[in-house]
Amino acid sequence: AFSAPLSCASMRLAAAAPTMATLHKDGVHIHTSTPPVPAPGPPVIIPLEGVSHFDISPSGKYVTTLQKPEACSGEGARALCIWDVSTGDKPRLCLALAHRKNEKGGVQSMWPALQFSSDEKCVVRLATNEVQVFVTDLQDPMAAAPLRRVRVENIASGAVSPAKDTLMVAAYVPEIKGAPASVRVYNVQLSDDQLVNHTATPVEATPEPIARRSFFRCSSVKLMWTPVTGEGCLVVAESSVDATNQSYYGEQKLHYLSHDGSIDQQVELLKEGPIHDVQWSPIGRDFIVVHGFMPAKTVLFDAKCKPIFDFGSGAYNMVRYNPFGRFIALCGFGNLPGDVTFYDRKADGKCKKIGGDAGTVRISNAVSAAWAPDGRHIIFATTTPRLRVDNRIRVYTYYGAQVGQEDYKELLEAGFTNVAPGTFPDLPMNHDEISKRKAEGATGGAGATGGGGSPAPYRPPSARAAAYRPP
Repeated sequence: AFSAPLSCASMRLAAAAPTMATLHKDGVHIHTSTPPVPAPGPPVIIPLEGVSHFDISPSGKYVTTLQKPEACSGEGARALCIWDVSTGDKPRLCLALAHRKNEKGGVQSMWPALQFSSDEKCVVRLATNEVQVFVTDLQDPMAAAPLRRVRVENIASGAVSPAKDTLMVAAYVPEIKGAPASVRVYNVQLSDDQLVNHTATPVEATPEPIARRSFFRCSSVKLMWTPVTGEGCLVVAESSVDATNQSYYGEQKLHYLSHDGSIDQQVELLKEGPIHDVQWSPIGRDFIVVHGFMPAKTVLFDAKCKPIFDFGSGAYNMVRYNPFGRFIALCGFGNLPGDVTFYDRKADGKCKKIGGDAGTVRISNAVSAAWAPDGRHIIFATTTPRLRVDNRIRVYTYYGAQVGQEDYKELLEAGFTNVAPGTFPDLPMNHDEISKRKAEGATGGAGATGGGGSPAPYRPPSARAAAYRPP
């Protein structure tokens, strides 16, 4: 967190660094804090007007920007850029590309248009009918050209693997003229010569994917690589129409394919109905699926798609791992009551509810949840436009005790800035803290309801200053 509020249009948090990018009228501001001191120094500013989309790389070194067509027009205009913001007060332009108004990546559902490799030496761009690979250390960023181009007809979206040794891309091709939709994995790694001398190779017209999964009844997909290793990719295939006519919101299927093509299957879920949430463990050893008609079923699968723990059924539609994959929060937000239950994942894959009944709290009107980098605190936010009243953030421990709250007139987004790996240790449960929490719950002491009891009756803003009198 930062010591003073920052007024901005939007923000992006680096995944593995205490760096945040914020959008303003005069450009993009980059703020970096050094734990344990939360207050950052003066921001690094990328002076660009008319920025419509932006993103920050996992290490916080690079920022990607896309300007609106009216703000970046004329001959030789370059709307899509990558900036190195680690060079001091003045950002350095690393890559500048032309971007047509109707090109892929210009809409929020397909942003970012440029995806970084794990070492951030390369970026991948999904262009019309092909995958392009660029390097980020060009001497002349205005003359950037792809060093590798892989032809993928009708590619609609894709995701870059986090694997460290090989650059792979999972590409989604929708149904066309009766042919099924498919997700294909391509190896687009650059050679050592290309990385050093920036030599381009001819277009690969008929590349052979190293893995492929095909399926019908699919209008869009969500691609989720195994964190850290990139050993496989989960595919949530969504259709706007439910063939069984049981759901107004269409249907979803979950598929898995390994990076080498050795495994290619549909994940067998335990209950019929929609898929509410899917999350990989941050260390990539397992994943959790919340699925089925309410009360939803929540199941923990290992990396080979074998179910290893059944959480049972309940009013949940969201799951969040802590950064170490140790503690798990099952949440029921939106039109659900707001119950949150905390679990501790054991080494054998079994999960134990933390604190018994005291490990379940009701957090009314919450919209989002995010774990702190220390893995022992979690933030719940009520944000606009989902709810335009009672906007606030509430901070809880991993065992369900509320430790902080801050109210806002209008809150758009909330989250923790991240830290470099290894900053915080992965600590097990503190049984003394949990015993104290249980005792408070049994005696009705402070914190017995976790701060999530029944909300106060709603009053319009004009009546909030006066004392409330029941009707």
